[in-house]
Amino acid sequence: MTTMQLPKQGVPWAELEPQLKAAGEKDVAWRDGRAPAFVHYAGDDVLEVAKKACLMYFSENGLGLRAFHGLAKFESEVVAMGLGLLHGSEAARGAMTTGGTESIFLAVKAARDAARERGAGKSTPRIVLPYSAHPAFDFSVPGVRSISADLHKYGYAAKGASTTGRAAST
Repeated sequence: MTTMQLPKQGVPWAELEPQLKAAGEKDVAWRDGRAPAFVHYAGDDVLEVAKKACLMYFSENGLGLRAFHGLAKFESEVVAMGLGLLHGSEAARGAMTTGGTESIFLAVKAARDAARERGAGKSTPRIVLPYSAHPAFDFSVPGVRSISADLHKYGYAAKGASTTGRAAST
C-alpha cells in the first residue's frame, strides 16, 4: 500500500463534496435493499431522523457517559427497551456495545459468570460453533442465557450499535 501525506491545508467543501460523491459511485444500492447485511434501511423518514439525531451528538464520546449525561440517558433507555422486548425480568441487566464482537465478548463473560454463580466453574468451559459461524453470531446455546441484539440490523441505530442482555440467575 502506498503512503500519503496529510495536506498542508484543508480542502474547501465545494471541492471535497464531489470527491466524496465520486468515491461512492460504485457502492451497492443499499436504499434498494441490496445490502441487508450491511445497511438496514427503514425508509427515508427514519433515515432523516437518525441523521439529525446523530448530528446533535456527533462530537460526544459514548465512552464518556459521566461527562455526557444525555448519552447515558439514551443508552439506559435503549438497554431498558431491549430488555423489555426480550422479556427481561426486573433483575435482568444489559449493556450497550459498539458491535457484534464486543457483544460476543460480553455474552461469553455473562455465561461464564452465570456458570460460576451456579458453581459450575470447576471445569474448562467450551464454546461449540460450526465452521461456518460468523464472528458476530448471536448465542442460542443451551445454558448460555445472554442474548446479543444488534440494533443496527433493525434500523434502530447507527451501524455497529448492539445491546447484550443477561437473564437473572434462577
